[in-house]
Amino acid sequence: MATLTSQEILNATVSMGLSKANQCWIARAANTLLAGMYIAIGGFLAIRIGLALPWEQWGGMSKLIFGAVFPLGLMLVVLCGADLFTGSCMTLTTAQAKQKITFGQTAFTLATSWIGNFAGALIVAFFIAYLSGLIFANAKCSLGFTEALLRGIGCNWLVCLAVFAAAASTETIGKIAALWFPTMAFVALGMEHCIANMFFIPLGILTGTDPR
Repeated sequence: MATLTSQEILNATVSMGLSKANQCWIARAANTLLAGMYIAIGGFLAIRIGLALPWEQWGGMSKLIFGAVFPLGLMLVVLCGADLFTGSCMTLTTAQAKQKITFGQTAFTLATSWIGNFAGALIVAFFIAYLSGLIFANAKCSLGFTEALLRGIGCNWLVCLAVFAAAASTETIGKIAALWFPTMAFVALGMEHCIANMFFIPLGILTGTDPR
């Protein structure tokens, strides 16, 4: 399995950030929309499989299975070249630190990425998941601000590690393996991915779940 050195990974990360910052608006809209949809599809799959195993009976094993299938979303994002906000937090800031892009470019690209991801997640939540009637929002909406913030920070750290590690491989199977375990870990540990929650929480609202 071919891999890159640490310096080559860093260079690749800078290149990704530079490329995202310089996209035309049509490409940015499409790539951010698709990233939100990919993450939502991973979340939808996790719901269908993970919620079939009652957590009060299966305990940690249910969360592990939920987390084992969720990485499909991030795998699609990286391999298909979509623009995910959480991964862009690393690539754009790295490119900025290397003075390849400006702070304004970083802020604008991250903002448009977040908005596009939200739109993509809502499309899947409404047109795919809602029409099939699934519910999943209560536990996430019951978190306090500090809890949610710390879980989000932990999640994004693992997402960035996954994206960075995937850049080490020049082969598809290597990228999938590198992406899979950090992503599975943050889901199974109960951390909060802001883009995934753009799918989970609206889905709960759409299906009439009491978020308290």
